[in-house]
Amino acid sequence: KERIGAGGMGVVYRAEQTLMRKEMAVKVLLPEYGSIEGIKKRFHREAQSSSRLDHPGITHINDFGETQDGLLFIAMEFLDGQLLTDVIRKEAPLSVDRAVRIGLQLCLALDHAHNQGVVHRDLKPDNVILTTRGEHADVVKVLDFGIAKITQGDGSADALTEAGMVFGTPEYLSPEQAAGQEADARADLYALGIILYELLTGTRPFSGPTKLELIGKHLNEPPMSLRKRAPDRNIPADLGDVVLKTLAKQPDERVQSAGELFQMLSGIESVTTGPLPLWPS
Repeated sequence: KERIGAGGMGVVYRAEQTLMRKEMAVKVLLPEYGSIEGIKKRFHREAQSSSRLDHPGITHINDFGETQDGLLFIAMEFLDGQLLTDVIRKEAPLSVDRAVRIGLQLCLALDHAHNQGVVHRDLKPDNVILTTRGEHADVVKVLDFGIAKITQGDGSADALTEAGMVFGTPEYLSPEQAAGQEADARADLYALGIILYELLTGTRPFSGPTKLELIGKHLNEPPMSLRKRAPDRNIPADLGDVVLKTLAKQPDERVQSAGELFQMLSGIESVTTGPLPLWPS
């Protein structure tokens, strides 16, 4: 029906499933991916894995395949909401309670995917949509689970070059990804830590005039504490400590699972998020 978005990997259209008269979003990957050796095989494997994810915080994949002229596509539920990128640009820093409520929902989505053996590898605000469901606002939906692996490979040495070419921004890249090493679920937790840092302070922990300098900071520079970065925000000290623990350079020194991070965030007594939308208590 119409083009609704574009990125480094492809173009997204609003479409209609003609038999069901159901509105969907269709993502068409750029044609050059279909001509790269191994891309189609990885596409089908990863899309199949992601399509098995069934969680209210993850966009549901309805279909995937290849058109007659060789375009790889994914058909998924159509979401009417705001990209977290836009929310950050317009409203950040958010209140502590709201930021943590978004973070907790991201933990639940990641926990489900990781338990199914699916790692996102490109978690960032561009891949998170906040929707409204009835009286519930800020309902989190994560896009593109496992799809980054299609273009980045399985942790090969050229992953960094491909990430720079494909995604155009290393702001949420874990140190191990920046070094071209294999990334597991803890890379997603690092990216989530950067998102939380940005939601709470209004800025990311690392910035630089060039991608190379920014990547160097991911690898070598310790992040400034949240309370020092945003002294007027009254960020609880224990919340700041949890976020910094997700940003440890070595994966073994981070929070080890999304479930553990959920428990740590929800256990901070000074934060009152209320019940999470659309999730059982």
